[in-house]
Amino acid sequence: METFKSAMAFSFCNINRWKKDCRVWLVLLFTLFLIIEYLKGYTIYGMAEGKKMTFCLLPVLFQSSEISLRAPKILWHTGFILLLCDAPFLYQNAPYVIMRSGRKRWWLGECMYIFEVAFIYMLFITIASSAVSVPVISFENDWGEALTDFLYGTDTKTVEDLLKQYKLGLWAPEMAVNMLYPFASQAYTFCTGLASFFILGLLVYLINLVQKNILWGLGAAFILVFLDPLLSFSAKPSRYWLHAFSPVCWTSVECINILGSRFFISIPFVTVTSFIVISILIILIALSSRKIMIETRES
Repeated sequence: METFKSAMAFSFCNINRWKKDCRVWLVLLFTLFLIIEYLKGYTIYGMAEGKKMTFCLLPVLFQSSEISLRAPKILWHTGFILLLCDAPFLYQNAPYVIMRSGRKRWWLGECMYIFEVAFIYMLFITIASSAVSVPVISFENDWGEALTDFLYGTDTKTVEDLLKQYKLGLWAPEMAVNMLYPFASQAYTFCTGLASFFILGLLVYLINLVQKNILWGLGAAFILVFLDPLLSFSAKPSRYWLHAFSPVCWTSVECINILGSRFFISIPFVTVTSFIVISILIILIALSSRKIMIETRES
């Protein structure tokens, strides 16, 4: 218990630095701006036509794309990496705190901090996307006409007619909307997004800790993130097993095999693989933290 409390103290010290870190607030502000731009078309349409829409919009924001610049989930992962670009967080007072508490509590606290950042950022995206839908929000387990009309049209207007009148920043994943409920899709996307962020954060931390150069960790993380659109492009029409090689792919609900036997990704696969990968990364961090020389930088 004492070890856990000390580790939590390490993580809270890093969180407290956010108050004076403009980088963090800029990332959150830019993320909020993008979410509004992507989703406001549905809200404007719903308000104009008196139609409702679900607040479960994470499946829309984390949908798959073969073109990276059109995939918002690439931007969310990029924003998360920028939140951790100062890993391994060795500031001026780090040696004194480590000497007093021990290395075990230090690396455990840093892993806790990475998880906290992943959870906070994922929660921020969830709340922000739900907030955009507030004017037309529906709490029923249904996607809502304000969203589905842009997939199927209405009795009087085609999809093309609607798009001429209302500009969309992002299409909804048609197959997922057709076959899945929004509540379950939201829960799946939140959990897989959290796992994906955590894996990337641990990877950045481990590489930067060993190499003592933040560029190595950032480079590896960005390669893994931008591997997602390449795998999505290469997976069609019969190589969907390629999605297994990037946790970023797992966050798209339309890639799981519930929607078709040709898809490789399943909920048990994502659960087990995420646990194994996270465990391996934490073990490597624990081993590496025992051997490195502690070098600090100005806070």
